[in-house]
Amino acid sequence: MDYDRRRVIMEKQMHLTEDVAGCPIRSVLSVIAAKWPMLIINALCHGKPMFFGELGREIPDVSPKMLSQALKMLVEEDLVSRTVIPEVPPRTQYQLTTYGQTLLQAMNPLIEWALAHMEKKKTMD
Repeated sequence: MDYDRRRVIMEKQMHLTEDVAGCPIRSVLSVIAAKWPMLIINALCHGKPMFFGELGREIPDVSPKMLSQALKMLVEEDLVSRTVIPEVPPRTQYQLTTYGQTLLQAMNPLIEWALAHMEKKKTMD
């Protein structure tokens, strides 16, 4: 079974689960539960547009393929905007949308908790 067909099947299953459960957290998790979307949103937190290569350097452990897939999903969800710069060769910039900034605001307490937890863990070691 090819990748696109598996993805369509998985998306249909997720939507069925969301409809059945009626739980709003499921729709949030379907977007942000993966590792890369949250790291991309965090990389774009300063508000300035970033080129694809800049994002790749900001998140050095992401492959270009995974970065591209995650960005595509974030653009489809209207969390990130994509602007093609008409140069030769064309370059693409990404930036948080207003909607994406609201998610970043919701993430901030979780980031603060993670930072505090890291400090706590250091003192325990």
